[in-house]
Amino acid sequence: MIRALVLLCALLVASPAFAHKLKVFATLTDRTVSGYAFFIGGGRAQGAQWQALSGETVLAFGTTDDAGGFSFAAQRPQAPLVVTVDTREGHIAQAILPPERWAQTALAQDAQGAAPTSTVPQTPATPAPALAQSLERIVSTAVQRETAPLLARIEEMDARMRLTDIISALCLIAGLAGVALWALQRRR
Repeated sequence: MIRALVLLCALLVASPAFAHKLKVFATLTDRTVSGYAFFIGGGRAQGAQWQALSGETVLAFGTTDDAGGFSFAAQRPQAPLVVTVDTREGHIAQAILPPERWAQTALAQDAQGAAPTSTVPQTPATPAPALAQSLERIVSTAVQRETAPLLARIEEMDARMRLTDIISALCLIAGLAGVALWALQRRR
């Protein structure tokens, strides 16, 4: 009984295993992929090796800066773009950007003959498809630039361990132990 109490106290004091889990946040603004690597317990992964792959092709690679950040220019890939960060200490994480995230997707469809998605009035100097493409590119870039900080904050909030998560896990363990003790008592 005393051993079980000591074990329970040790579990309550112990840090969660996720304290140093590595996560990667990546976003696309116009034709630049940028982001950063961070640990769930707090802190950025400084000086970590990163590389960007599209299928089997290496698009870019480097080392994260003092803020754990990376940035590179990229054209629209055919396959999902995978940014992998490796701290060389057993922590590896990835962020995946599907090809649909590129703002040029709609522009490529317009260039192939699809109808423009914007209803911009035509002026004599600028044809409607060119004006619609330009407006769509401007709006898409502005939306991506404004939502990038929100997406980064959501990623950090989703990744961190909360007190309610710890309490829920402890209650689950206690409940399972209670069921096991009940089953043992029923057997006797």
